[in-house]
Amino acid sequence: MHYDCLLDVYYMDNVSDWYSFESADYFNECIIPDSISVSVYDVPKNDFGYQYAKTGNAYAGISPFSFYNYREFIFAQLTNTLEEDRNYCVRLSVSLSDSSTWAVNKIGAYFSKDTLSPHPFVSIPTPPFNVFTYYIPQVESDVMMADTSGWVLISGVFKAQGDENHITIGNFRDDNFTDTFRIQNKFNNDYYSYYYIDDISVYEEPQYSLGADIILGVGDSTQLGLIGRPDITYSWSPVAGLSNPNVLNPIASPIATTTYTLTVIDTNQLACTNFFADTITVFVKDFNSDDILLYPNPSNGNFILEYFLKENEVGQLNVYDLLGKLIKRNELQSLTKNHSIELINLSSGVYLYEIVVNDKLVKTQKLTIIK
Repeated sequence: MHYDCLLDVYYMDNVSDWYSFESADYFNECIIPDSISVSVYDVPKNDFGYQYAKTGNAYAGISPFSFYNYREFIFAQLTNTLEEDRNYCVRLSVSLSDSSTWAVNKIGAYFSKDTLSPHPFVSIPTPPFNVFTYYIPQVESDVMMADTSGWVLISGVFKAQGDENHITIGNFRDDNFTDTFRIQNKFNNDYYSYYYIDDISVYEEPQYSLGADIILGVGDSTQLGLIGRPDITYSWSPVAGLSNPNVLNPIASPIATTTYTLTVIDTNQLACTNFFADTITVFVKDFNSDDILLYPNPSNGNFILEYFLKENEVGQLNVYDLLGKLIKRNELQSLTKNHSIELINLSSGVYLYEIVVNDKLVKTQKLTIIK
């Protein structure tokens, strides 16, 4: 937000919440006609060239390449701290000024916990003794940006560490790692590049990964997906067995093994990508008691239960006396095929056991202990 149109000097300090390293500039249409700065910081015509704003009526200006590693940056604190492992889309538009003698390919955005420290620029009489290359931007342009009439979009997606709440924009590469293209000659050995910057946005991409496949028993249900956002369009296919195919987290009750595809369409214009898709398979397993073996039977109290529990299955073996009283419960470990069942404290006799998987009875049978 612009502070005061009556100010004659238009630095980034005249903009709410934005600041600069070195002498980044600020341009606005609202400069009054009799201002001494009208020719320097006006929009669209100013001392650096002629350009309308990409959106609104103002933009910033920086030099990303000039005079032996000289760099200018703009920075701001984000509205919210980024969340860990979330994907964020970063977009900004740049336009090369008419006064520039060189175009470059390296302008990027670096996200940090605090304002960059140490100061990313130090006056250097000769390269390569620079300090701004300490920082590697998460989003950066590799395309030569030589357009002086229009705006070039720089965009990218990165995964946040979870503590970033500052954004810094500029060229984080030294002269040796910045590709350049001469636009015009003004005088010998001139090194000057100046870009307008506008339309900066940081936007959280929707989460759409569906995770691991799911195993259900016949007649069981499960909830698919994650928590959704109201500005996202969701579509599941096939629709069979789903409570609602147009929400992110429907209840799935398939009668047979089904692979569901979720299509996500992000309708927000700030997104880097508008279309996503992921699949998940819901296996419907009809438990077969013949696949479950408890041996040796009879035994002296030491048994082996042979049954493989999948990662999302929870199982128990419950032992009852012949009157139906529960006398022993054994929790079964997931991803283990052979389970050791110790009933050595029970007296010799005949008992009943049952096996329950995900609260579903899958087998019941007698067992005999002989000592």
